Amino acid sequence: MTKAAVARANATAANLRSTQSNTKTPKRRITTDATGPKKRPAWDMRGKISDMEQLMKVNREKLGKLEKFRLELETTVESKESQAKEALQREAELKLELQTSQWRHIQEMENLNAQQRIHRQELEDNSLIYKRRVTNLEIEVGEAQRQFDHIQYRLNNEKRENETLQATISQTSVSFAEIEAEMRKIRLKLERSHDMLLEKERTIENLTTELDQDNAKADELEQKLSKEEAKRQGLLEIIQELENNAGRKTGKSTIA
Repeated sequence: MTKAAVARANATAANLRSTQSNTKTPKRRITTDATGPKKRPAWDMRGKISDMEQLMKVNREKLGKLEKFRLELETTVESKESQAKEALQREAELKLELQTSQWRHIQEMENLNAQQRIHRQELEDNSLIYKRRVTNLEIEVGEAQRQFDHIQYRLNNEKRENETLQATISQTSVSFAEIEAEMRKIRLKLERSHDMLLEKERTIENLTTELDQDNAKADELEQKLSKEEAKRQGLLEIIQELENNAGRKTGKSTIA
């Protein structure tokens, strides 16, 4: 039982005790006024007995009324106590429901936060992996370009030598054929490098699309987290309002 419930129960009991004390019939002494019957003489035993019987009858009537009042008061007290118990029990049930709902929302928010942290970490890891892949691709492309430039330089030199050695074509035909074969190999390698570069560019585009989808999912999770936070705030405000109402009721009962 909460402190507020105990205070309300004590206040209810105090009010009942005050009602009982205020509704009790004050005791009155049986006296005779100046106009009542005079004191009978000692020899009038029959008159004295009649007076005593009359007094007993009056007392029995008073006792009957007091007993009836006592029973009615007990019934009222039992009804008030039953109502107080029901109110306290209902308050405890409502508070338990609110606490359970609050705990459930807290657990859901913690799960969402954990999922968001995991997803953000995955996004960061994927982003780092993509950056490394892009860096490696740039390095490979740069290396292929350097090889191409070197081969182009060699080809230019060979062409110049070929122009110089046109007079001795018969002697350089074998070398020229080798150069042509090497050029074909180089062209084939360049074509393959170009195909690899295109494939890697497509891979980068796919990874970028996946990254955009992951970012959209992260935004959706953040919106859901904001909604759950708003629900939790609403529950906290309801609990605060109930506690304030309970405090005001306790204050009114104490004043009464």
